[in-house]
Amino acid sequence: MKKLILFSLLFIFISCSKNEDEEFISPIIGTFEGTIDFGNGFVMNTLAKIEESGAMSWDIFLKDENENYIERYYWPSLTCVDVTDDQTNWLYGKIETSETRRIFYAAAAEESGLYTSVANEIVDMPIGWNAHYSVMDFDETKTTYELRNVCVPQEFQLANDELCEGWEQWESETPFIGRRID
Repeated sequence: MKKLILFSLLFIFISCSKNEDEEFISPIIGTFEGTIDFGNGFVMNTLAKIEESGAMSWDIFLKDENENYIERYYWPSLTCVDVTDDQTNWLYGKIETSETRRIFYAAAAEESGLYTSVANEIVDMPIGWNAHYSVMDFDETKTTYELRNVCVPQEFQLANDELCEGWEQWESETPFIGRRID
């Protein structure tokens, strides 16, 4: 009988410990591929890699049949974070969130990327990244997503209601659509 009680207590202890140790991992962490439709049939591919540390790379591109870049906007080293629960973030409390709707913030970075365009004969021209305040909506399995920018202030500024006038219509913005590949 003592063994049964000890075993039961041990089982309860392990079960409780396991639940307390489980940490929420944001669904924005991972590798994602997708598309963005700029209208008039102009669709570009996307590839985003977001690490738990906040390191991120973002690639928006078109390739020809030989896998050569035709048009490319590439940022190999950015930082981003899930700010859904960050009360200091400009969007906190302004948009309804859940485990599958996350607020995404990517910090501004001057000359952090490269632009390539065959049509404009430009190869790896340095470009910057303005701060992005976005919403990532995932399906229930957290496999597919739609990402919409809420505000992207220019000149590397932080968002505020004045700079982001009309942000309330964020759901009407063209979404980046994609799926988790890792």
